[in-house]
Amino acid sequence: MPIERATQHEFWWSGDRTQRFWIEQLKTDAYGDKLTAPDTSRYATMRGVEVGDIVFRWYSERHPEAGRRLGGIYAASKVIGQIRRSEQLWDGQSCNEIPLAPRSYLRDPILLRDLKDLEAEFHTHQTALATAVQPSSPYSLCSSPKPA
Repeated sequence: MPIERATQHEFWWSGDRTQRFWIEQLKTDAYGDKLTAPDTSRYATMRGVEVGDIVFRWYSERHPEAGRRLGGIYAASKVIGQIRRSEQLWDGQSCNEIPLAPRSYLRDPILLRDLKDLEAEFHTHQTALATAVQPSSPYSLCSSPKPA
């Protein structure tokens, strides 16, 4: 059953088709056909995910199940359906899920060490974004409604 999109909040990226990218941290290759998270305010950004968005699949080398991978983005998936209630439970809580197309592995992963080389450039963009989306935080789960 589809879930209502967030109506009392707008995300700062709402309506901006250039801001349709997400990162999901994966523990193993066993995950990947959907995004799943508890139906709580902590995961409210799931209500901002739209069909056609791209989800980059991040593997953390610090996770014990990551195997021999270095930290980085190894694959991407496309969102193929809207947020809906999941039959799964997360620590006893009801969950939401978003269906994804099978992941496509990158020929060359984007490794954390490579991203660290671009840290100064990212910081410049982060500062510009924070200024552009004020008073909302670029990292907040929900922003206040956009001014009319």
